[in-house]
Amino acid sequence: MEDEEHIIDFYLRVTTPERFRALKSYRKKAVSHENRKHKIDDNIFYCRYCKRCWSIVPGWVDRAKFRMYPEGNMPTFKKKRKDCPSCQ
Repeated sequence: MEDEEHIIDFYLRVTTPERFRALKSYRKKAVSHENRKHKIDDNIFYCRYCKRCWSIVPGWVDRAKFRMYPEGNMPTFKKKRKDCPSCQ
């Protein structure tokens, strides 16, 4: 009667570095957060008159043409200064 191969020996024999690299490269890579943040941050503006941040919203997201953020809720550092539609 022949001894069965131990489970660890089996996995060491089956898994090779080439196979591991192939599986690793097959996995999908996540979209980096910096790219998404940059796109979102470009669409948020700061109004000098009402001192609030606002952004243009697509019609399929909300029927309103723009969205106002509460004062002090959004950081205003490096935001583009542009008058909001309610202050124009």
